[in-house]
Amino acid sequence: MSEFVDIIPRRSIGNLAIGQTMDQVVSVLGGFDEKDVRASTTRLKKGGYEVVVNNDTKLVEQIGVVSKGAEKYLGVIGVGDTLSLVRKTAGDWYEELDVYHLVMSPGICFELDDDEKYDVLEREDVPSVGIYVF
Repeated sequence: MSEFVDIIPRRSIGNLAIGQTMDQVVSVLGGFDEKDVRASTTRLKKGGYEVVVNNDTKLVEQIGVVSKGAEKYLGVIGVGDTLSLVRKTAGDWYEELDVYHLVMSPGICFELDDDEKYDVLEREDVPSVGIYVF
């Protein structure tokens, strides 16, 4: 059995999958701690997960993990890891709207912590605070 939970771009994080219904998400997570309804989406939060459901289709369009845990991309990269490790493991990335996307793996992005909290010269050395698939 695997020691980590797979993060698969464009598809899933563990048992949470793009295209699931809100009922399926609630079943997987055992409920939710926070629910934020906006004009076009509803954001559900439970533990270290964030799930975005499209209000029109009622289907999951984005899944995120926002706390350190067993969730790993390529079995290695998790919350708290840096873009430096991402580059070494998964290739180049680019920034768009304050998140970092992989050039060779569409459908996954990384959100970094505030770089002012760290004594680093390069943005790529700041730890991630979230990994999202869409």
